[in-house]
Amino acid sequence: MKPLSKRIRWILLIFLLPFLGLVVWANWEEPPLSAYFPPVAWASYQVVGLKTADQASMLDDRLLRISGVHSCNINPQNQFAILSYNPDEVGEDRLRQAFTQEGMFRLAAPQWKTWEGDPGPQCPVPASYIEKINRLKFALSVRKFFSEYY
Repeated sequence: MKPLSKRIRWILLIFLLPFLGLVVWANWEEPPLSAYFPPVAWASYQVVGLKTADQASMLDDRLLRISGVHSCNINPQNQFAILSYNPDEVGEDRLRQAFTQEGMFRLAAPQWKTWEGDPGPQCPVPASYIEKINRLKFALSVRKFFSEYY
């Protein structure tokens, strides 16, 4: 019977020790403030046909009525709109529909000035991997229950 208990101890040690290490690592420091809030995405559009401040105000009201849109900044002088929204609640297709809803405006690709120089060092790890590791760390964190933001 002794060899069986030795095997069980080794199996527990092999599986339990890395898990405990992961829990300690997750609780080593308090989760970042960004872990408590929904994601935010930004969209910018060139709005053709937008001429007056009244039209900009009407379009602003229409966009802010969409669930998931946090803020909207529309400039009628250069016909440009910038939105912040929650990508889990609303997609870019729905935002585009709101602009062209009544046929008054149409969207064109914004003209950006690009820099053709050296992009600098690039991270070899994809951002999705880092995001998954951060979500795992937040899920295993016990400190979040004692935070004022949770």
